[in-house]
Amino acid sequence: MRISPKDEEGEKEVKNEEVLNYEKSKKGIAELYEDQYKIDVLHYSRNPEEEKVKEQVTELSKQLFHKLNQLCNFHFTPSYVNTDIKVKLRDE
Repeated sequence: MRISPKDEEGEKEVKNEEVLNYEKSKKGIAELYEDQYKIDVLHYSRNPEEEKVKEQVTELSKQLFHKLNQLCNFHFTPSYVNTDIKVKLRDE
């Protein structure tokens, strides 16, 4: 935080600036790159609520597709199986 000189009315103006953090990170650089890779390439989310919504949508879509497959398969009639086939052994 930086305080600038007084303006015309005599009030001090306060400007917010970024403060550098000199604390040591608890994660190593490999873990940071791994997290970034998961987000960029594998499309993992940091937000657990978003993950819950994705799981719900996936489950609902599975149920919907299962029901649609059932509807389509009710009209399926398999071909007739011929049961008149007989097996004969050769005499040697």
